[in-house]
Amino acid sequence: MAYKALYRQFRPRRFGDLKGQELITRILRNQIIQNEPAHAYIFSGPRGTGKTSTAKIFAAALNCENPENGEPCLKCQNCIAALNDSMIDIIEMDAASNNGVDNARDIRDKAGLLPTRGRYKVYIIDEVHMLTGPAFNALLKTIEEPPEHVVFILATTELDAVPKTVLSRCLRFDFKFIDRKLVIERMKEVLRTTGMTADDDALWDIADASEGAMRDALTMLEKCCAFGVNIDSDIVASVLGRASNIALRGFMDCYSRYDERGSILKLREILASGIESGPLAVQLTDILEKILVSVVTGEENAWSGYKDEFSKERLIRSMDIISDAQSKMRYVSRPDAVLEGAVLKTMIPMNDEKALSGGLIETIRRLEKKISELERNGLKAAPETAEEIPVRQEKRPQNKKGSPAQEVSEDAGREGEFFTYLTKELIKKDKSYAPFFSRLELIREDSSQIAVRCDNPMFRNFLSLKADDLNREMDQKFGRHKLITISSANEEKLSPTDEIVIID
Repeated sequence: MAYKALYRQFRPRRFGDLKGQELITRILRNQIIQNEPAHAYIFSGPRGTGKTSTAKIFAAALNCENPENGEPCLKCQNCIAALNDSMIDIIEMDAASNNGVDNARDIRDKAGLLPTRGRYKVYIIDEVHMLTGPAFNALLKTIEEPPEHVVFILATTELDAVPKTVLSRCLRFDFKFIDRKLVIERMKEVLRTTGMTADDDALWDIADASEGAMRDALTMLEKCCAFGVNIDSDIVASVLGRASNIALRGFMDCYSRYDERGSILKLREILASGIESGPLAVQLTDILEKILVSVVTGEENAWSGYKDEFSKERLIRSMDIISDAQSKMRYVSRPDAVLEGAVLKTMIPMNDEKALSGGLIETIRRLEKKISELERNGLKAAPETAEEIPVRQEKRPQNKKGSPAQEVSEDAGREGEFFTYLTKELIKKDKSYAPFFSRLELIREDSSQIAVRCDNPMFRNFLSLKADDLNREMDQKFGRHKLITISSANEEKLSPTDEIVIID
């Protein structure tokens, strides 16, 4: 006996075996039970979703001698003949190779003949959109008013290419992509029958690659079965021409830590192993999407372990950048260079002016995470109170008597209170200020001005963005404002961008 592919060996034989098309199978079973089939059907939908299998089951049920609750019994002579593709009253036709007007006329002429063994003569025309215009015209009248013993089942993946005059004469069913979980369930059933085993991660990889097409999933599973008894993720990656999970996890470890050098080296290792940049970009986007789903919904998947390493903003932006790069790869001579540039761009959010606020948020998040890690290890990440922060001792100009010149007003007893409030009380009130205000170094404070030092330019930008919030805090606490000037260690004079002017 000739070898049959897995998707043919395990083609569904009953409506109950079909996965993911419950509504369609329910309607068809009810029509069998009530013995009221339509004269013409059109099954449309993506490849590998069960259109032809449903047509075969429906044709067998129409001619079954003892149907069971709308299902073919699979025991009578008609059912056995239908299973062996030898039922003379079920005519299957491939419109891709029989698309001429002569083929259509042949169907029209023979449709009038009575069925030989069953109750109905069923015509299954696959890829019906391939018929020519004259062929459709030749069939039009027959499809509209066929003999009582004739049922047409038209299947197509391109519904838009079928003339509307034909569509209006058929009962239409739209097949949809099959859920990944149902694809995995079916693959496990096949593996149990064949005596093979597979890791869950490997089955998920196959289901993802199939994109909801059961036939594609079983075809890929068949290739993987040739490697051995147990199928793992590495075997699937080899069959599909994709990067292995081990290599991808090595990349993600570096990528999640903002390790630019490590990320590029890992990326080049994957590309050097023979993986093309286009499929690799698809894999990276899929991984980021899985992490994003885990972050938002808490749903566990193969990449949920990275959900604490990424923010939603970074994941969404990274997916956009890599997807844009993927569309450019087909038009350049070095697509791998485009992918490398895209990966680096996702790790430098501050360089993107449109994502300035998102970059600040991501940088704050990274700093807070480092601080918490230091604290868990028993190390003190930063001064916690104003008394612990070193205050710069500046040389004050001497007057003629040799004593320091007076710089503060008569209410000097109240000076220093605003800086203390920033670095102590305000941090307790809002923890998000901690990475910034706890690292300020006070130079001087008087009744109208506070001079502080901050060497980190990103911190200075953050303080500038928080000017309105500081206005409100000073109003509520002190009933007055001060001019805050910020300098760095390398600056003798402050630039306009390093000043926060807080006024009414």
